[in-house]
Amino acid sequence: MIFSTPAIPEPLPPAQLCCTSPFIVDIKPEDFKQHPDIMSILKLHARSIYNAVGLPAFEVELITKYGMFRAAATGAGHKAFEEQQEVLDCDPTRFHGQGVMRAVKHVNEFIGPSLCNQCLLVTEQAKLDSFLREMNHHTDLGCPALLAISRAICRAGAVARDMPLSAYIAHLAGTKMVLPLPVILAVTCDNPDRIFCSYYFVPKSATSIKEALTMVADCVGALRALLRDAHGLFGTNVSQDGGFALTDMAEREVFLTLVTAINHAGHGGHVLIAVATSDANPCAGPRLESLRSIIREFPVEVIYTHPASPAQNTGDLRSLIGPVKLHTEWRGGPLENGQLQPLWTRPGALATVTDAIDMVRKSSSVALMRGPEGTEDAFLADLSTGLGVSQVITGGMCRSEHVAKFNQLLRIEDDLSKGEFVVGALRRDTQCG
Repeated sequence: MIFSTPAIPEPLPPAQLCCTSPFIVDIKPEDFKQHPDIMSILKLHARSIYNAVGLPAFEVELITKYGMFRAAATGAGHKAFEEQQEVLDCDPTRFHGQGVMRAVKHVNEFIGPSLCNQCLLVTEQAKLDSFLREMNHHTDLGCPALLAISRAICRAGAVARDMPLSAYIAHLAGTKMVLPLPVILAVTCDNPDRIFCSYYFVPKSATSIKEALTMVADCVGALRALLRDAHGLFGTNVSQDGGFALTDMAEREVFLTLVTAINHAGHGGHVLIAVATSDANPCAGPRLESLRSIIREFPVEVIYTHPASPAQNTGDLRSLIGPVKLHTEWRGGPLENGQLQPLWTRPGALATVTDAIDMVRKSSSVALMRGPEGTEDAFLADLSTGLGVSQVITGGMCRSEHVAKFNQLLRIEDDLSKGEFVVGALRRDTQCG
């Protein structure tokens, strides 16, 4: 039997080879001046992929004349979100009703063709996001689909402007590029009776992303060794967020273990602790004295809390914690200009890139927290750097979907190495473009 040698196909354009990293795309700016239709959207294709816990996530591919740009997103992860709710199939025979094929069908059959017919360029991010918002009022699309499409548009716009993605986002927002302080999950305690449900390492003294991640990796390694020695292999069980699951450990013991791990790693006084409260009212009843004792005894840097209930006096919590920073979750809704209260939010609460830009413009301090079930898409790293947020709050180092964000931050830092960058600084004069 004689086999014919197949013809060698033509190489794909650089944008198709690596659509998630616009740093290596070789496009000349004059190409877009001579052929502006290159920046038009030719096709939008959606599909269902898997997230880090084996449930469906939403992925979209945006195609222009020059290449393809891909982005993925998962749900908001919180039932308190209203407009940002994830649209699920509700088919109990598939993924317990959590499939996303309804949204995929609407994008492929309706949103995609409608978006292409608008004759808008990928560099018109605000107009395209506004159109997506309008379409969402007429179809069952959902926040993950909106966010994925908006991210793909942003990636294509960055290539069209011949800019790194983070620098392009800074250009859209009119902000200075800031390398955010990475706040990394260490321990989770899924117990509603606890004051705190999550504990984070904060590399406060780090002067670079590389140094910050090294310090946290040292602390995670020391923490793993302590838990293994004290509780055996079962002591190092990892939650789906990448933190060590210490549900049965007493609250004060968790803090003591974290402080011991930090000291064993040689970073005492340089790595601090951040915590997230289990509910909106950590100051109720006997919790009050326990919280006061913890704040006085341990190096707590930040408390991430939830919107206050009508019965809660947020001022009481602020007066109690003293110098400790308090970030309140933002779950959507209007923000007043010059918002003084520091906020944290998940990308799932921000339906488009333009929503994220508007939030940062109206708030004095913002921290971005990873979604509950991530994918390998590292857009969060570029978004947090381009918007100039003070912190990016991620899952633990034991999960690859979180490590993908860390690695992207390292790449961004390497590309910006010409200037001096201090992690977590509020202002930077160096720009990359």
